[in-house]
Amino acid sequence: MESYDYTIKVILLGDYGVGKTKLLDSFVRFQDSSPSCCCVIRHHHGYAEIQLQRDKRNILVKLIDTEGQERYRSLTSSYYRGANGCILMYDVTAETTFENLHNWFDDMNNYGSHEMPVILAGSRCLADDRVVSRERGEKFAEHMHVPHVEVDSASNHNVMSLLEDVVDLVVAKLSKSPYDEPSTTTLLYTNRQTKGKSWCNC
Repeated sequence: MESYDYTIKVILLGDYGVGKTKLLDSFVRFQDSSPSCCCVIRHHHGYAEIQLQRDKRNILVKLIDTEGQERYRSLTSSYYRGANGCILMYDVTAETTFENLHNWFDDMNNYGSHEMPVILAGSRCLADDRVVSRERGEKFAEHMHVPHVEVDSASNHNVMSLLEDVVDLVVAKLSKSPYDEPSTTTLLYTNRQTKGKSWCNC
């Protein structure tokens, strides 16, 4: 049996149709493009296990997709339970998916850990019919104190670097001594408002 320094669970969140399943499939399809990715251990609909090596650490990443449950607002605390990190997605070609991001942060506040590292990812960034600019995505991410990246699963644009980034954030948090001072790389989303929107999406 393979031995791992860390086994981490990363969940995918975002509105129905933003590309979560395509991103998950891309992690598997393009894993050979990353020098840190050793192999795909297991992959089936809504779930994948990928082995990574980062800073000489052997890491097993369990990636979990919502499998469409978000369409009916049926995600519960069980989906968030045990999650070490999150990739929160919106579609740069669909305004509503961007406007709904504050609802997903509220859900994470209700069901998940307040200190779970989160990366905000705008999908389909190479599409010609973009309606959400990169600047708006970055502005919202800055307000929520999380990093922002744009990806395109079809072309493998930033796909594996996104996976590596979220793994690095999770491992940094897990390996951090409780006696250390808070780090700016430990991404907390504690400044958001739970009632109403205090951010501007214009």
